[in-house]
Amino acid sequence: MMQLLNPLPPSELPTVALFARIRGRRARLCADGVTTEPDKIQPELELRAVYDWVYLHLGGDLRRILSPYLEVVATRQLILALRYRLAGEEPPQALQRSRITNPQLLERIAAERESVRLINWLETSLGESYPFLRGLTRCYLQQGPGGVERQLSGGILVHGLGRASGKQIVHWLLATLIDFRNLLTILKHWHWKVRTSPVLLVGGRFETVGLLRIWRREDRLGLQRIAGRIARESISEEQPRAVERALLNGLSRRLQQAGRDPLDPALVLDYLWRCQVLAHNQTVYQTGVDQAGIFSGEALLS
Repeated sequence: MMQLLNPLPPSELPTVALFARIRGRRARLCADGVTTEPDKIQPELELRAVYDWVYLHLGGDLRRILSPYLEVVATRQLILALRYRLAGEEPPQALQRSRITNPQLLERIAAERESVRLINWLETSLGESYPFLRGLTRCYLQQGPGGVERQLSGGILVHGLGRASGKQIVHWLLATLIDFRNLLTILKHWHWKVRTSPVLLVGGRFETVGLLRIWRREDRLGLQRIAGRIARESISEEQPRAVERALLNGLSRRLQQAGRDPLDPALVLDYLWRCQVLAHNQTVYQTGVDQAGIFSGEALLS
C-alpha cells in the first residue's frame, strides 16, 4: 500500500538531541523575525527545506506521533504539484525533490501528461490507505481541479484526526484546523452570497449541525462566539479578515504554550507552525495577496 510520506528509515539521532537543535532553531527564528531583505528569499522553498530537515531527523517514535500532521504537510505539497500539472505546467524541480512526500507520487505527477489518467492513478494507488480518496476521479470530472483540491485537503484532516487518537497535541491541532476550515467556509459563503449549503468537515469541536444552523440564519454573532471560544479571546469585529486573524493568532498562542516543554512533541509542531506563518507572511509581503481579498490564511490551514 502506497503512503503519502516518504518511506525513509527513521533517523538514529537521539530525540533529546533533535529537541535541542529545534530549540536553537526556534530561538534564532524568534530573534531574527522577518528577514531584512524579504524580496530576495523564496518563502515556499525555505519552508520545504525546514520540513525536509525535521522529517529526516525524526526518530521512529516521534515520527509515528507526528505522522498525522506530517501527512497534512505532504498532502499540501501533493496539491501544489497537481496544481501545476493539471494546468499543463511542469511542477518546480524544488518541489519534486521534497524529502517528506513519497517520491513515487511526485515522479508520477511530473511524468504523467494525461490528467484523468493521473487522477485515477492517485485514487487507485492511495485509496486503500486513504479511503477519502475514493471517488477522486469522478470528483475531477464533475468539479475539476478545485474539487480535487478540496477532497484532498479536507479528507486528510479528517483522516489524520482519526489516526491521532491518544496523541493529544496532534489531535487538538487537527481538530482546530477542521474548526477553522469550517468557519472560513461559512464566511466565504456569506461573503460571496452562495446559496447552496456549505460542505463542512466532521471531527472538530463544534458539530456541523450547529454550524449549518448558524449559516442558514446568517448568525454572525453566533459565529463570532464560536470563533472566540476557539481563539480564547473575545471577537467583536464582523469582518471576515478580523475573525480569521484572531483564529490564527489563537492557534499560534496555543502551540507556543504547548511548545514550552523542552522535551515534548509539541515543540516540533510549534517550530513548524512558526516557520509556516513566517513563510506565509513573507509571501504576502512579496505579492500583496493579503491586500487583495479575504481568506488569505487558508493556505495555512490546508
